[in-house]
Amino acid sequence: MKKLILLILVLVVSCSGPRVVYDYDKKVSFDDFKTYNFYPEMKTGLSQLDDKRLFFQVDSVLQSKGFTKSETPSFYINMVSEEFLNDNRSSIGIGLGGTGRSVGVGVSGGIPIGNPQTNREIVFDLIDVERNELMWQASAISVVREKTTPIQKEAYFRNMIKKVFKKFPPEKK
Repeated sequence: MKKLILLILVLVVSCSGPRVVYDYDKKVSFDDFKTYNFYPEMKTGLSQLDDKRLFFQVDSVLQSKGFTKSETPSFYINMVSEEFLNDNRSSIGIGLGGTGRSVGVGVSGGIPIGNPQTNREIVFDLIDVERNELMWQASAISVVREKTTPIQKEAYFRNMIKKVFKKFPPEKK
C-alpha cells in the first residue's frame, strides 16, 4: 500500500515538474571533471531541511553519473533559490455600452480568476575550481505548493534534480 501511495505521489509531482534551462561554456572539455563538492559557505535560500534534501538528491544523481564527491574537487556546485509571485493572467471581461444620437458610451473591465502563484527558481552554477570560472549553469523554475509533506518534498527535489542534471555533462558535438 505504501508503495502505491508513493508511486501516486511521484506521478502527481512529476506531472507538474520544473521548467529547466541550460547554458554552458562550449570551450570546456567536461571529460576532465570527475570530482565535485558544494561551494564553501553556500547560502541556498532554502530551509535547513530542504537544503539536506537538495544536497542528497544532487549527490545521488551526480554519483549515478560517475562523479565522486571530494575535498579537492575539480568543480564546485553553487545553488541559489529565490521565490517570486507570478500574477494570474486569466480574467473574465465584462462590458456595458450604449449609444444615442451618434454618441457612444462604453465601460469594460476584467475580473481576475484565481490567485497569484508562488514560484521558486533555483540556479545551479558549476564552477571550474582550477580556473575559478563558471562552466555550466541550469535554472529550474517550478510552482511552490504550500502544504506539502516531507515525502512530497523529497519527490519534488528528486524530480527537479534529475531534470536539472539530465543534460550534464553536455554531449560532445
